[in-house]
Amino acid sequence: MKAFVFFLLLTFVALAFTAPAQRKESGSGPDEEEIALQQKKNACTRDATCSRLGHEFQKEPNREVAGVKRQKYFACVNECKAKVDAQAKTKK
Repeated sequence: MKAFVFFLLLTFVALAFTAPAQRKESGSGPDEEEIALQQKKNACTRDATCSRLGHEFQKEPNREVAGVKRQKYFACVNECKAKVDAQAKTKK
């Protein structure tokens, strides 16, 4: 039983050292274009219009009104992200 546990422990340690090296070699990570696109999408939450809507729904004391404002905020963010996607597709 001790030998089996030792074997499992040794296997986990070996995988811990070899797996990161294999991931770096495969190049399966996101490329620079994908990273830039994701950063542009993330900037949509900081957009002046959407940011204002976000602050409004967070500070609204009435839950029903806050729910409507929250939906408007997320619609604004999704619309901005759709515009970013459309711009990226036209560039390709």
